[in-house]
Amino acid sequence: MSTSRIPFEEGIVVNKYVGRGFIAPPTIRDSISRLKYGFVKDVVNGKNIVLVDDSIVRGTTMKNIVRRLREMGAGEVHVRVASPHSDIHASWA
Repeated sequence: MSTSRIPFEEGIVVNKYVGRGFIAPPTIRDSISRLKYGFVKDVVNGKNIVLVDDSIVRGTTMKNIVRRLREMGAGEVHVRVASPHSDIHASWA
């Protein structure tokens, strides 16, 4: 338990052998997302979930994760993006 007093459990298992989905062609992003993320139904089912990510590029992966959490029986799913603000712009962009 953290200082927020919200119990912490890992309900998403990441397959590290599947490539990065956000750089894949749009036609196979969903397939990569399905293969990359597995869910622990006993942890997710009937719970309200707070999902923390460090960045969101397009949101397609996050949309799929939220949808699958709901399919696994999650009550509410709250998404929080915890990346710090940056005033430095990429010179190559």
